[in-house]
Amino acid sequence: MLQKHGIACDLMHGFNWDQWTTGTPTKRLQLILAGQQHILEQEDGKKRWGQVVTELSPEPSAKASGPRSR
Repeated sequence: MLQKHGIACDLMHGFNWDQWTTGTPTKRLQLILAGQQHILEQEDGKKRWGQVVTELSPEPSAKASGPRSR
């Protein structure tokens, strides 16, 4: 998992996201779009980002995917 986290960090290398913790809500929303653009500008960025995020995401448990109790 640390290896996948490192890949995600590498994909975001050079992106300045300092405003995420200090910026206004508007600035933070703008960072989301800027981060998306940063990924899309890279060769196969969309594909590589999607792959690493999928690999870092927890697997849904069998219990969670079953029918809901009412």
